[in-house]
This record gives sequence, C-alpha cells and structure tokens, in this order.
Amino acid sequence: METNHGSAQDDKAVLRQKFRELRRKFKAGGGRSATQALHGHLQKFIRDFGQPGVQFCLYRPRRDEAPANLTPMANYFYPVMKGEDLEFRKPNSAKAFHTNKMAVEEPIVEQSVALDLNQPILVFCPAVAIDQRGMRLGLGKGYYDRFFARHPGALRIGVVFHVQISSQPLPADSWDQAMDWIVSEKMILRINKRSSQ
Repeated sequence: METNHGSAQDDKAVLRQKFRELRRKFKAGGGRSATQALHGHLQKFIRDFGQPGVQFCLYRPRRDEAPANLTPMANYFYPVMKGEDLEFRKPNSAKAFHTNKMAVEEPIVEQSVALDLNQPILVFCPAVAIDQRGMRLGLGKGYYDRFFARHPGALRIGVVFHVQISSQPLPADSWDQAMDWIVSEKMILRINKRSSQ
C-alpha cells in the first residue's frame, strides 16, 4: 500500500471509498447468507463471554454496514451521541429509538438505562475496514476512539464482512484505538491480548 504521498487523512479517505464500495457490492451480491453467518458468530461470542454482570454493546447499522441486529434488543446497550462523545444506553423496548443527526438509530434517553461503567463492558463496533493488527477505519469522526480512550478496560470487537478486512496495514493516527477481536461471517479472530475488565 502506498502511503508516501499526501497525509494519513488523505489515505484514509481513499481507503474509505474503496472499502465502502467493496462492502456495497458484497452486500448487494450475497449479503443475506453472510448476515446470517455473522449473526451466528456474534451470538457465539456473546454466549462465550456471557458471565454475570457483563454488558454487551451493539449498534444499529447504517446503510450497508455489517449488521448487529440481535434480539431481544432490550438485552443490549446501544451508542448515543452526546456532543463529541458516545455513551451507551439499554432501551426499554425495541421501539425506544429515534434517528440522530448522523442518520443512526439510537436509544431515546428517557426510555433507556445508562451503561454501568463499573461492570465489564464488551463493545461491538462497526467499521469501514479493519486490518489484521486490529486497526479500525471508521467514518472519521472518532466517536468510538474517544470512548475507548476514556474506558480502556472495555473489550473491543470490530464487526465487518470479510471483504472489509484489509490484507495491508491501514494508516493509523496516534488517537486510533485498536480492536481486540474481529468478528465476520467467516471467523471470530482474537487480535490483541490486552488485559480487559
């Protein structure tokens, strides 16, 4: 991968476009069976880590993102934008959502419960791309990176379709936070062996 010309942000913009197109074509071609396999791996991951007190954070997918639509939705926490930061809240029901300014469904604060930051946290987060070191390319807004920087004990799981896994290292800035695991329709892969909560 050429990264000598232009800034890391320029490189990231080019890669976002490339991997978004790969993801779009993949989902249009065979996304339904891949989604079923992906959900099976997410459910297995949750079963394996489902100890008392563990809180699982999912997300409501944007267009073409690898979905994490597990049910019942009221068992899981979902991100809510608070200024430049994220917090996670568990909705009271599947209807307790609204659409935010980035066109993402998030829990309605008055109809949800806040994450307990003193209990173990596992965060499944979407990505445009992820490499085999666990470096994640997101939308460029830094919400998840800031959350992980504030809560380093949270376990981080990047959720992607397999076509979004880069065989070459992705450009990374000093603030980018690496994932601990990758979950795709083809695998569950541990990347980093950080100590977690």
